Amino acid sequence: MVSAQSESTIKIDPHQNSLGVPFIEITDLPVLIAKWETRVSDFEIFVKESAYSWEEKTYFPQTGDHPVVNVNIKDANAFCEWLSKRERASGKINDKQSYRLPTNGEWDVASEVETQVDLTKKTTEVSFPWGKAWPPSPRAGNFNSQELDGTDDGFIYTAPVGSFQSSVLGFDDLAGNIWEWVQDDANKADEATLRGGSWQYFNKESLQSSYRYVVSSKLRRPSVGFRCVFEDKARAETLLASQKRILKEKGDQLMARSKTTKDEVEQLKNKMSEKVELTADEKLAAKNRLLNDRSDRESFVNSLGITFLLLPDSTGLISIREIRPKDMMNWASITGKKIGNDSILSAEEMNAFCEWLATRERWQKVINEKAVYRLATKTEQSGSAGSSE
Repeated sequence: MVSAQSESTIKIDPHQNSLGVPFIEITDLPVLIAKWETRVSDFEIFVKESAYSWEEKTYFPQTGDHPVVNVNIKDANAFCEWLSKRERASGKINDKQSYRLPTNGEWDVASEVETQVDLTKKTTEVSFPWGKAWPPSPRAGNFNSQELDGTDDGFIYTAPVGSFQSSVLGFDDLAGNIWEWVQDDANKADEATLRGGSWQYFNKESLQSSYRYVVSSKLRRPSVGFRCVFEDKARAETLLASQKRILKEKGDQLMARSKTTKDEVEQLKNKMSEKVELTADEKLAAKNRLLNDRSDRESFVNSLGITFLLLPDSTGLISIREIRPKDMMNWASITGKKIGNDSILSAEEMNAFCEWLATRERWQKVINEKAVYRLATKTEQSGSAGSSE
């Protein structure tokens, strides 16, 4: 994934709901995400105003500033629906705006998940909402720290929201305090996913930014709560239009720099065979020949900067490296697709990526209408192994 820290602009508190919860905007993300978890005081107002049937109690003391717990995903969704209707009725938000639970993809962006560098390997770049250090610093979050490293973070159970150091993007308690419901990626209808760990946990795996805990959607526990996102469809439409415009501009630039006549190609080949030093523009032109003319294409660089070389049997071109995580996450972010729970991407996900990339590059006129991207066969992979130097 592209790190939001390095490539995104953060604006804190561009929106605050009627309960006083601030939301953080991350450039290129179509929603705003609550700075902290839904509190006891927030949920009490919801139960009172809506007469919602919920009488759960904790076995430990909490104030109104603690995160609400003992809520299942149905309770969390009901809260979001109530808050949306409440604020529309008061005129605070319009009909195109609403509150809901975050998706796994949105959670990944907020917690700056770093996925594996090599999609063919099972290893991952381990990261946490506070960074890559392990164990975490005493101010990183509310965990079972006595078990984790023998320290005392000051809280036996839940802590008031915002009691610990905020993440680089400005969020509180993305790791620890309580598990948080997200909206998608469950394997079955009666399952749902939790993210972030809780005050009970000290296991390294469960505190990783990428960790997904699939449980019963009916689960109510004193370590489980949620936070909301604020969705503005008008903003999302504007953002999508902007992304399409940027993609078209980049495609136009690539087209302008890629066009090379057959005579120019021959001249470049002669220069290369004579070991004459090429200029930067000539090197780029040599690489970025369009797929429209198969007669003399031996290499091609697509809009993601991936170089493709001609297969030995001349039936197509094959990339010289694996797809990068940031390419996959860009696809997931733009299309709203879901990346699976495994560290290894499924064939279905990879095929969906190939189809998206082909559609995008046809629209950009980087490739022609008959050109496609697909997964390489084992024969093609083995046949090209010695030709990528």
